[in-house]
Amino acid sequence: MSAHEFTLILDHAPTGEELDALFEAGCDDSTPETVASSGWLHFDRDAACLLEALTSAIRDVESTGLTVCAVVSDDLVSLKDVARRTGRTYEAARLWASGKRGPGGFPPPVTAADGWSLYSWVQVS
Repeated sequence: MSAHEFTLILDHAPTGEELDALFEAGCDDSTPETVASSGWLHFDRDAACLLEALTSAIRDVESTGLTVCAVVSDDLVSLKDVARRTGRTYEAARLWASGKRGPGGFPPPVTAADGWSLYSWVQVS
């Protein structure tokens, strides 16, 4: 198991009772913060992979009746981010991901939506 750091953005800042419910639901590995009118929960969650950490945290939060609107993580990267972080072109990163360039073994995307994919930077690097 590894520790995964990420932030879940909620539709509103939790009240005192909702914070208690979050703790009871297993979110004792999170730190709440209010940003503008939304609530942010900064997690440091142990799990086998980032996807497992995210899904378990979202499940725990939503079991309290709160709504998760977004996920923020430095580990989630697009192919543009991969290109920028490696100093290569987007086309090179695209070819790595498709298996048409490099030694192979480029990790599969963690998630895909609307024609673009997000990868785990830990796995890519």
